[in-house]
Amino acid sequence: MPTVPDDVGPSARAPRDRRVVLLVAALVVAILAINLVSALVPGLDGALASLPIVVLLLVVGTLLILGRSLRR
Repeated sequence: MPTVPDDVGPSARAPRDRRVVLLVAALVVAILAINLVSALVPGLDGALASLPIVVLLLVVGTLLILGRSLRR
């Protein structure tokens, strides 16, 4: 029967969870900043509308976050 170390409780996961939340929050702020910049620059709005850049950033960011959290 496998044994579970004592340091795997909620308190051991709390710093990692906090970092994941901060990383996700930074990603959301970056997406909102891109949206704001594209709204202020007339040509950029049209270019971003034809390319799924925001979706790609969200997918890549999510994959990086999941990959990093699963490695630990």
